[in-house]
Amino acid sequence: MKANGETNRTVVRWHDEHTLEFVYRGDVTAAEMGRVLAEYRRLRAGRPERFQIVDVEAMNWLDPGSSEVVFELLRDFAAGGGREVVVIVTEANARMRALSLGFRAQVPARVFATRAAALARLASLAGRAD
Repeated sequence: MKANGETNRTVVRWHDEHTLEFVYRGDVTAAEMGRVLAEYRRLRAGRPERFQIVDVEAMNWLDPGSSEVVFELLRDFAAGGGREVVVIVTEANARMRALSLGFRAQVPARVFATRAAALARLASLAGRAD
């Protein structure tokens, strides 16, 4: 990971004061997801995070072994007071996977086909961050 939480395939950064953003591109391996988890933990240390925005529009493939890492990240999110994950995804199978991982981790997840719709959802949640 670069100092700002970015690699060639992934980005992890603060979107706003209560929201961490994840962007995935291309093929994402289990090792890459392990780096994402480590960066996520580093970024959120001592700082309240209420929402996540996850953009997988440009992701081609996610290593099947990554599901447990994603589940661990979502458990951390829930344990830290996370309230909702907003996912940008157009592919039906990926939408189902995102919702099932959220359900398994007991984290409310909403999926949107466009970034604009996802950002509108985040804007509607802004007053509920505290």
